[in-house]
Amino acid sequence: MAVLQISRIQLRRGKKNEASGLPQLASGEMAWAIDSQELYIGNGAVSEGAPAVGNTRILTENENILDLAEQYQYNVDDPTIQTNADINFPVIRTLQQRLDDFVTSNNYGILSDTTDQTANIQNAITNLFVTAENRVVLRFQPGIFEISDTIYVPSYVTIEGAGPEKTIFNFNGPGTVFEFIKDDDSLTLQQGNQPRFISMKGFSVTTDTIATRVFEMNSVRDSVFEDISIEGVWTTVSTTSTASIGIGMYALSSLVTCQRNKFTRVTVNGFCTGVYAKQDIFNNLFDDCGFKILETGVKFGVGTGFGATGFQYGPRKNIIKNSRFETVNQHGIIVEHGYGNRSRSNTFINVGNDGSGNSYTPAQDKYSIIKFVNKGNSSTQDIFDRAIDLASGYFGVRPYLADVEGSVFFTSPETHIVNIGQAYTAIKAFRISLNSSTGLDINYVYQSTAFEQMRKGTLSIVLDRVHDNIQFVDEYDYTGTSALGDDEKLVFSANVEDIDGYKSIVVSYTNANVSDVATLTYSYTALS
Repeated sequence: MAVLQISRIQLRRGKKNEASGLPQLASGEMAWAIDSQELYIGNGAVSEGAPAVGNTRILTENENILDLAEQYQYNVDDPTIQTNADINFPVIRTLQQRLDDFVTSNNYGILSDTTDQTANIQNAITNLFVTAENRVVLRFQPGIFEISDTIYVPSYVTIEGAGPEKTIFNFNGPGTVFEFIKDDDSLTLQQGNQPRFISMKGFSVTTDTIATRVFEMNSVRDSVFEDISIEGVWTTVSTTSTASIGIGMYALSSLVTCQRNKFTRVTVNGFCTGVYAKQDIFNNLFDDCGFKILETGVKFGVGTGFGATGFQYGPRKNIIKNSRFETVNQHGIIVEHGYGNRSRSNTFINVGNDGSGNSYTPAQDKYSIIKFVNKGNSSTQDIFDRAIDLASGYFGVRPYLADVEGSVFFTSPETHIVNIGQAYTAIKAFRISLNSSTGLDINYVYQSTAFEQMRKGTLSIVLDRVHDNIQFVDEYDYTGTSALGDDEKLVFSANVEDIDGYKSIVVSYTNANVSDVATLTYSYTALS
């Protein structure tokens, strides 16, 4: 280009935001805006070759280049996308605005190194979730974040990690890791300020001390917890600590309470209690969760003070389903106060043996797997690994303690098979352990392979446990040979049997079919 001799350098200065503001500068003339700290140069006339008359802003060290990049348009290359009512005027934003749509832990200086990040994490939560316009998702990068003190979580907090065992919060002090608090400065927790609409997912919490509560949920409602791993150091030989709780749920009253919270794929491993709630929590869901190496899996309504404010009813109408309980010393689930709680399609492995492994001796089977002290709770389609007693020579759902104890409606999800042969004296087929007066309906199918005989029926048993009085009825449908009495050759009976001080209902049979080879398939429901 041609270089012109400049006889005079022109430079103006003044305030951009006062009086008439920035004037039109002459060609090549420069001006410094003192108040906004901006530098401009005149474009020159169109006759000189300038594309337009005006002033051009010159970047300096005071500029944010992202503010000048006013070119971001969503999916600009797709002609089917229309971001505004008028297709000729699409929504255009600065790059800075686009990047501020979400925030990561790095934006707040939260480091995954060996330094304590408690203050940085708390600052990010307090800064982001106080006002509605700031409530964006706080995303944590992969790494280990050290925490030494409680993190306080108010309403509307949304925290997302990269996934369990990717984003790890390592807590190294006794006390509470995450405590959920009211969202204003009023003195009283009430329905209008209780913690609510919180979302936390995709991270692990680890601790190296026993006396730790990981989630202290004070009247939290309508919140979601997903893909979270909670790892402690409690073992089956550790001293019991009532402060060792994975998830603690508390209520101010039956109205201001923990309710409508969802826990999905949340695992609790290495605590005295996996989930603890004594008070009037209501309508919470635990789905596809895991509970391992615990003293008690889920403990509802256990403790003193029943009848006090917040403890009028105990936990009610909570659902635990599709979850796995493994290596739990005492009860997998116990409900002492509360009703409408449902255990459904859960799997229990090595539960209730007081840490002794999968044993069948009375000294080691100390706890029922599910215990409902209060009436109105249910167990449906739950699966227990101690369902067969081979050592005694006949099958049973537990040789000593019942899998499900107390006032409960229980449906067995599994079918059991017993081989049936010729027997002129009573042969024990199976037994069902019990703890209280019980009504049983045992559905069965008898199928002979030696004879053309098949029976489908229901054994109805009513047991008065107080007096050990029993009533037994066998109602069935039969198909096969029509010779007189063929359908009556298989006869069932039931009685109460005491084995090492543990009572069971024993179902026996006689079979007049000579050299019979058959199977008896059964399942049952119980109401006690």
